[in-house]
Amino acid sequence: MSLNEAGTVLIADDEPAMRSLLTSVLRDHGFRQFLLAADGQQAVDMLGRDDVPIGLAFIDLNMPGFGGLEVIALARTLRPQCYCVVVSGNSELSNVMAAIAGGARGFIVKPYTAKKVSDILDKYHRERAGPSA
Repeated sequence: MSLNEAGTVLIADDEPAMRSLLTSVLRDHGFRQFLLAADGQQAVDMLGRDDVPIGLAFIDLNMPGFGGLEVIALARTLRPQCYCVVVSGNSELSNVMAAIAGGARGFIVKPYTAKKVSDILDKYHRERAGPSA
């Protein structure tokens, strides 16, 4: 699978430094197209666009407007094929369980590290490749 099959990556986080850092790490992994949302409402608006193929999304749990769990619930309706990963500084088990139960495919605890992101991307590529991989 080529990295381009992910299409555009949505990064939704209300902290500009976190959006920038994650974009940089993803660029190092070959991703080139990004949509950046500063809050949950922007994320929902971007997910609702028909002109951009969003295949991968990193969504902060705690944002103004819609929270991450609400964004993921809407993503499941608007973009059922989108691979959603929750990012949060709060790694309490209840948050992780709520995110996974809500449809997230992974959970990264902030601050981001290249290793954490690489592990999620490996999982993403394995799942996208299917059982024959």
